[in-house]
Order: sequence, then C-alpha cells, then structure tokens
Amino acid sequence: MDIFTIVLYALGAIVFVCGIVSILGHLRYQERSQRLPEACKYDDLAQRNEGLRADNAKLEKENDELATVHKDAMEKKKWYEANRDLVLSLEEDRKKQEEIKASYEGYLDKLSGLIPEVQEKSKENEKLSGQILSAQETLQKKTNSIKELDERLAGMRTEKAELEARNASLIKENETQVIENETAVRKLRELQDSVGAEADKLANITAEFMEKNKEYEALDGKLRTTQETLQEKNTTIKELDERLTGMRTERAELEARNASLMKENETQVIENETAVRKLRELQDSVGAEADKLANITAEYTEKKMELDSYQTTKEALLKEIDILRDTIDAIKKETGNQTVTNEEVLKDLWEPIVFPRLSPPKKVKSELDLLANTKEYIRGKKLYFPDRVIHAFHTSLKCNDISPITVLAGISGTGKSELPKCYAEGMGIHFSMLAVQPRWDSPQDLLGFYNYMENKYKATELARALVRFDRYNRDNWGDIPKACDNRSDRMLLVLLDEMNLARVEYYFSEFLSKLETRRGVDPDDEKDRVKAEIELELTGRAPLRIYADRNILFTGTMNEDESTQTLSDKVLDRANVLRFGKPKSTNIAEKVRNSNPRSPRSEGLTYECWHEWCVDAKDVKMDEQVSEWINRLNNAMEELQKPFGHRVAQAIVAYIENYPKGVANGKEKELAFADQIEQRIMPKLRGIDLELNEEPLKKIGELIEETGDKTLYDAYRKGSSLDNNNGVFLWQGIDRSEDF
Repeated sequence: MDIFTIVLYALGAIVFVCGIVSILGHLRYQERSQRLPEACKYDDLAQRNEGLRADNAKLEKENDELATVHKDAMEKKKWYEANRDLVLSLEEDRKKQEEIKASYEGYLDKLSGLIPEVQEKSKENEKLSGQILSAQETLQKKTNSIKELDERLAGMRTEKAELEARNASLIKENETQVIENETAVRKLRELQDSVGAEADKLANITAEFMEKNKEYEALDGKLRTTQETLQEKNTTIKELDERLTGMRTERAELEARNASLMKENETQVIENETAVRKLRELQDSVGAEADKLANITAEYTEKKMELDSYQTTKEALLKEIDILRDTIDAIKKETGNQTVTNEEVLKDLWEPIVFPRLSPPKKVKSELDLLANTKEYIRGKKLYFPDRVIHAFHTSLKCNDISPITVLAGISGTGKSELPKCYAEGMGIHFSMLAVQPRWDSPQDLLGFYNYMENKYKATELARALVRFDRYNRDNWGDIPKACDNRSDRMLLVLLDEMNLARVEYYFSEFLSKLETRRGVDPDDEKDRVKAEIELELTGRAPLRIYADRNILFTGTMNEDESTQTLSDKVLDRANVLRFGKPKSTNIAEKVRNSNPRSPRSEGLTYECWHEWCVDAKDVKMDEQVSEWINRLNNAMEELQKPFGHRVAQAIVAYIENYPKGVANGKEKELAFADQIEQRIMPKLRGIDLELNEEPLKKIGELIEETGDKTLYDAYRKGSSLDNNNGVFLWQGIDRSEDF
C-alpha cells in the first residue's frame, strides 16, 4: 500500500468522524429544544439561552470546517484517481533512488578502503617533490658556482700577471741590493782599518748591520695575502730605495774624508787631533744613518718575506687556475661551446619587458592637475596617504639631480611599496620594481653579468629598462631589435623593494656615484658624458655604455628591523628619507570610504613636461629667509658636533624650490623646510644626550615651531622628552594620518 492510499484513507476517516460529531451535535440540540419549556422555570433563562446560541454557533463553525476538510479530501481523491499512473511511476523512481543510495554507500565503503593507498601515494609524491626541489637547488648552486669560478678565473689571471711582473722586479732589486750590501761592508771594513780606535764604533755598527742582514735571510714565512697591501708597500720600497741611495753617497763622502784625515794625521799631529774630533762628529752622523739603514733593512726584510708569501700564494693560485681551466674546458665540452655573434651576445638585453602602453598626451596638464588626479587615483584604490606625504614624495623625485634616490623607511605594512607604484600609475610614469635579495653584493646583481659558458650577457629587468630609456647612446649600439622599443621621451620610476636586506654600498654604491656625477657633465658631449655612463662589461668586446638621465627616477623601501642593514652616511647624504611612523588610528579606511575607483592614467608623462616642472640644483638662488634658517640649523648641528656641508645645504634649497606651488595657501616654503628637517636632520639626532645638549636641541625646536608644522613639533617634543626616553633623543618617524 503506497503513501497516497494511506493519506486518502486517513482523510476519509477524518471526514467520517466529523460527520458523527455533527450528528451528535444536532441530536443534542434537539434534546435541548425539547427540554426548553422545562428550562423556562429557571430565573436565568435568558443567560442560558445566550449560552446555547454560542454553542450552536460553535457547532455550525465546526460543521463548516468539517465540510471544508471533506471537500479537500474529495478533491485529493479525484486528483489521485486522475494521477494514479504518475504516483506509481514516482514510487518506482523512489525505489530506484533507494537502489542508487545503496550503490553509493557501497562506493563509499570502497573509497574508504582506498584512502590509505591514496595517502601513501601522496606521501610518495611529496617525497618526489622534495627530491625535485633539492635537485633544482643543486642545479642553481652549480650554476652560481660556475659564475663564481668564471669571475675568480678572470681575477686570478689579472692577479697572476701582476704578481709575475712584481716578482721579477723584486728579485732583480734583491740581487742588486745584496751586491750593494757586500760592497758597503767591504768599504766599511776598510774604513775601520784606516781610522783606528775611533773607528771601532763604526765597525760595531757594521757588524750590527751584518747581523740585521743575516736576520732578513733567516726570517721567512710571514703571511700577507692581499694585493692591495703589496701595492702600498711597493711605494714604500721605492721611497726606501731612494733614501738608501742617498745614504750610500753620504757614506762614500765619509770614506773619502776619513782617508784625507788619516793622511793629514801622518804629517801633522795637531791636525790629526782636529781630524779625530771631526771624525767623531761624522761617526755620530754615520751612526744615525746606520740606524736608519737598519730600519730600512728590516722593512726590506718584511718586503722579502711578503714576496715569498706572494710567491707561495701565486703557485697555489696557478694550481687552482689550472684546475678551474680544466673544469671550464669540461663544462664547455658538455655545453657545446660555440662562437656567438654580437647580436646573440646581447639578445637577452633586448628581450621585451612588460610595460603598459601609455599613449602620447593629447593635452599637457599642469603639475597641480596631475597631482590632484594622482591623489584621487590613490584614494580610489582604497589606500590612504596624506597630501603632505604625496607632496614630499613628488618633490623628492624632482630633486633627483642632487638627491638621486628617495628612500621610504619605517615599519612593515605602512604602504611604502604601494605609494611609488600608485604614484607612477596616477602620473603616467613607467614603473619597474626590483626585489632586493640578501645575497646581493655587486653591481652585477642590479644589471646582470657576462656568462663565460654561453658567451652571452645575462641581463636583469633593470638593464632591459635602462636601454629603453637611454636618451643618448642608442645609435652606438648597432642594430637594435624592434622588441627594444625607444621610450627615451618618457619617464621611468625604479623601485628597489626592501633595499637594505643587503648592504646597499655593495650593489648600489657605484651606480649611485654615476647618478651623482650627472650634475657635473654635459650629456651632449660624448667624451664628457662617459664620466657618468654605466658600463656593461662584455668579455672580448667593447663594453656597452648606458646613460641614466634624469628621466629615470630611483626610489627604495627600507624596513627597520633586526633582519635588515643600516644605510651608510654616503647613501643618506645623497637621499631624501621619508619615514613612516606607527599609525595613530587603525580605522584609516573611513578616510577613503567615499572615494570612487579610477583607472590608471593611459597617457604617458613626457620627460619634456617633467623637466619643465623641475628646478636644477645648480640654478637655485637661495632665499634670504631660507639662508637664515639653514645657517641657524647648521650652527645648532655644529654644537651637537654633527654639522652638514654644502651638499646638504644645496639639497635643502633645491627641495624648497621644487616644492609644488599652490598646495599650501602660500606656506609651501615653511612646509618644505619642515620636510627637510624631518628627512635629513631628525634621524641624525637619534641617541643624543638630552641633558648635555639641551640648548642646541632647543634651537632646533624653535626652528620647527617657526615653520608652523605642529605634527613635526609634537613628534620632536616627544623625542626630546626626558620622561619618556631614558635621557636620549628618540626618533621613530611621523604619522601624518591626521593631516588628511
């Protein structure tokens, strides 16, 4: 019996019961009607009549409900009779579903049995993955070893040639010195025989010299292995040789005078006494010179030992060179080394790089308009940077002729990497980011290197970008593929992300010097321009030269924690450092809640437009008030024993002159000077004793107060508070989130 039949029977039973109840109610009503006359003898007849009417209405309502239920039951019965076949088919489907369910449960049982096998296969897969990763790491290490061997081989060849040349020179000088020493000893003995008792002391000096000479033959084995030290000592040896030649001349003169005195002694006793007195005087002089000669001999002995040490080192290096040469020959055989053309050597340098296609601007916008668009774009990305920070970053980039790099420092998570990227997208500037690695230790990590095994140059993303933005040297490179398109009329912003994971001086110092040299060269003069050009070394070929003009901007981020390196004074003096402090509020999203998303700028910013905005440091004329501020600031820093030079003063003035006009209601000069105090001065005050330097710190505070920068002044007051800082000045940057 199916479920629909059961439901139908149940409905019928309900209808039957409702009918019985209705009949019983009707009979009860009739009984009450028959007893009505008897009930009239009661006083509360009206009340009872009302109750009976209410009961009657209730029974009629129940009867209507039963009639409705009966009607529904009849309709369902008719539907069932009309759809009997459909109900039966649904019943069959239900049975099939139960069979499928049973089959599914069986599959689940089988699957649970396969789980251990799958887990075992997964473990084997993880093991194989580990082996693959290990093999990849081994391959990478081998590749790095080959690179290091190539570099060491080149260095060893150069060092070998220098050592061989220096060795031959020193051996020749040694032989000459030995002969001269023997001659000097012979002459010294003759002098001793001729002057008698007064010349005994000179003989003792000669004996002492002979002992020193024997000592230099006995002292062997002192180890000094650096080529730089050898070159410095070579200069000293030449000076000593010149002094030794002078003393030999003086000694010859003394011997001649002694012979003359002895001859006069034989003829006149009186003159002999005079000669003896003079001889004693000369003896004292000779003794002093002999002491000098002893010192020279000792130094020469050291040089001889160094030469022997270098000879030993040279032999070891020659053996190592032979081993490396055999290794390289074997690798070349394995790789099938072939001669490659110049185009193939530089093929990797011309490879395309991913840049957005920025069309030429239809209409040149003003600096303030582009800055306003950039701010709206950044806020449309739901990022919060105060206008003051964006103005400071923009101005720092404009000063790239005297401050070639802008550093964004501070704690992690404050948006240091996002600001340059969004700024470039909003301004229409090409953007390239390099993630600095802890192992970086040379300019090759920035620009690439020549692979001796493949005879090809392995270029980095930065090198590929630089050749596209070079404004002067493209005609000197020969045939350039179309993939290396010319973008020298546009702007490029390069970001060195986490630049202090490695020592900046190791990989960027040479590059930074080239950028700084640009101020003193005429880029249109090829011979003068070469001073500031970057060379890509190509073994066996002329180096490829690149000129990074002012259309290439550099910035870097720097986390200040235990995993990073500090920046040297050389880098800090050539940079504007923006420090991001700890946010005062974590609910920054509220400040950009109503900002609408914007697309990146599709029109590229041209170098011509950028150059019109910038004021070169060499063209800056110092304002009288600015000059007074700088002098007062430098005087206070001098009292703190931390004065700054002309470079920093010029950089401050250049920053003030390049600050965008019209963004601070005429207070641009004051805010720009406050920025420079924040960026260049405040970090140098860190760790200064507050009690000993109260007066100069007070003068700096007065200068900050004059600029009207309340946020900076509050941060200065906090850093110089004796109550909070254990007696020393602390500086942790500024949070300008309230300056929105």
